[in-house]
Amino acid sequence: MTMPSLINNYRKKQFETAFKRTNSQILQALNYTVQQEYGIGDFKEFKTFVCGDLAQFDPDKDKQNECLGKVDNELVYFNQVLNKNLGIIGQETITRNIYKLKSYGGNSFDYAENCSLSADKSPSKCEIYYLKDGSAIFGLSYNSAQFTIIFDTNGPKRAPNRLGYDVFLYEYPKWRDDTYWCSKNSTQLIGYGCYYFATRDINAEDKTKGYWDSLY
Repeated sequence: MTMPSLINNYRKKQFETAFKRTNSQILQALNYTVQQEYGIGDFKEFKTFVCGDLAQFDPDKDKQNECLGKVDNELVYFNQVLNKNLGIIGQETITRNIYKLKSYGGNSFDYAENCSLSADKSPSKCEIYYLKDGSAIFGLSYNSAQFTIIFDTNGPKRAPNRLGYDVFLYEYPKWRDDTYWCSKNSTQLIGYGCYYFATRDINAEDKTKGYWDSLY
């Protein structure tokens, strides 16, 4: 095996290990938070706890807007407790041009664009929170009937700052599970769907290959 191949294999294993570690921390903290604060067994039950049995895309817009308001209000407290359970050690205000981010395909854009999917919901200014292991998260948000957390397994100050490599988007209940959202061939700023494929170790564009083995 050539030296470049050895280096790439080492990098891929690092990315995979970091992803599994941070993802596990987040999922455990989400479940622990709802168990301790709301007396429910799983984070997947949180929306029903707050809004009742409302379908994800219920056509009644008034019901959806009412649910959105209730969830947004509850998330202010929820995020405070979640950060405590994650062991947050610091935070930083993220504004445009501080850090650069790349899509899964390598196209560059502004790291602050993540903020539109975060608790702050604005790319002009938001907070990123640092964990003890060097990873970082944006706050839990609720947008378009989706819960969202963006996490960077090695923080925004360390490369590659690339979706699908060290930056991922956790969503629930619906997943971006089609190839479009995790394609290196797309000219769009795509990569927010790579979480789905990374957790299953499947290459979005070739199901016969593993996700992590396809990074390089």
